[in-house]
Amino acid sequence: MENRSDMKRKTAWLISWEMLQRGGVADVIDGQVVAFLDHRLGEQSVRQIMKALWIACGRRTWDERLIFATGKLQPSFFYRDLRGIRVGYKPALFGRIVENLEVTDDEDGSHVIWTEVIYGRLDEVTGQHTVRREKMRQKGLPQAI
Repeated sequence: MENRSDMKRKTAWLISWEMLQRGGVADVIDGQVVAFLDHRLGEQSVRQIMKALWIACGRRTWDERLIFATGKLQPSFFYRDLRGIRVGYKPALFGRIVENLEVTDDEDGSHVIWTEVIYGRLDEVTGQHTVRREKMRQKGLPQAI
């Protein structure tokens, strides 16, 4: 395993929980990081991984997990926009490619820092979307098992 002090900031898929509406699962923290994935993975692969994470990490009964896993129920819960992919509802998993991803440690534990790339309106003259970059940080990553 790479020594964290030697790791360069990375570009990667970042998967986190997102509460789209009030009244979701009480023990899910909005914005909590769930996973990092290789940025070279295609969208279909990321969707399948996110679906598996949503089924396994959310509050589902074992019957519901089996129904989703066997494909007997394919809910229409995938949503794609300019920022990334959302899977599920109350809560949703939000996956997007981020830049400058790094994990740091201090006396409070492990933290994640990244740059969120936010695409805006389409410029009619250039035909390009406006892009804004916003530095993000999540304190206190859950302990790895």
